[in-house]
Amino acid sequence: MREGILLLQKHTEWLYTKIIESDLFLFDLGSFVFFWIGFILFLVLTIAKSKQKWLWFSLIVLLFGIIRYLILDSLFNVFNQDSIKAYVSNIVVCYSGAAISFYFLTGNRFVPGSVFYKRLLALFSTLTFSFLWVGFYQYHYNVNLNTQGLNIWAFSLWTLGGIIFFEGSRRLEIRIDNPYFRILTILSIYYLVLFLIEYLAYYILHIREDSLSNGKPLAFGLIHGTLVLHIYYVSYPLTVYLFYRLLTFVSKKARLELNKSRMYSPQNTSNVHVET
Repeated sequence: MREGILLLQKHTEWLYTKIIESDLFLFDLGSFVFFWIGFILFLVLTIAKSKQKWLWFSLIVLLFGIIRYLILDSLFNVFNQDSIKAYVSNIVVCYSGAAISFYFLTGNRFVPGSVFYKRLLALFSTLTFSFLWVGFYQYHYNVNLNTQGLNIWAFSLWTLGGIIFFEGSRRLEIRIDNPYFRILTILSIYYLVLFLIEYLAYYILHIREDSLSNGKPLAFGLIHGTLVLHIYYVSYPLTVYLFYRLLTFVSKKARLELNKSRMYSPQNTSNVHVET
């Protein structure tokens, strides 16, 4: 068990890169994960029709804290931020994610099906994939484009690419009725742009991703990397779009359930009079 936890620590060390630290608060790259967990967990609890969403949310967060900080840190001593400050900070960030999730479900600006709503979920999906992929893969270049913990250059490119991908998909959805032709068009544009950018970076600007010396090209002498990298690059359009569709479904259902629970709350039902 200890070996597995040590392996987990090795692959998640980048999350402990500090961004802001004071005497009372600590915000690192891992804080974004806690924010994401809080946001998604509140959506899930809402869909589950939990009448005590905040209570269950608090219990789950508390249980995670006990496992994470008291058991793993105390017994195995494997994580490098076993402080009360880190624990409290992560709890605050997690609740912030839940609060944003609640506002997202109840705010009048976030109308399901609107362009703003779609763009917001698309941005959330893009940031999620970009953050996790770039962080876990740990890009490292042969030029001065490297930053500690999360490679900002690679993260920015993947985020920009995701935004363009979703915006292009939305516009093609309006112009092309045939779904199969639309999907083929989107994929063709994605792979064409991907190989053009790779060609420009590799052969014109001589930018190399040198975290692995034995990286092999995917095709046409381009996209050097591991098998995992090749799979991610090829499957990105499908996986990020499926995540976006799942997030859209979950958020719409959660909004519906939350509105139902508020409609039939004791405060509302007490104002209902039956005429005789």
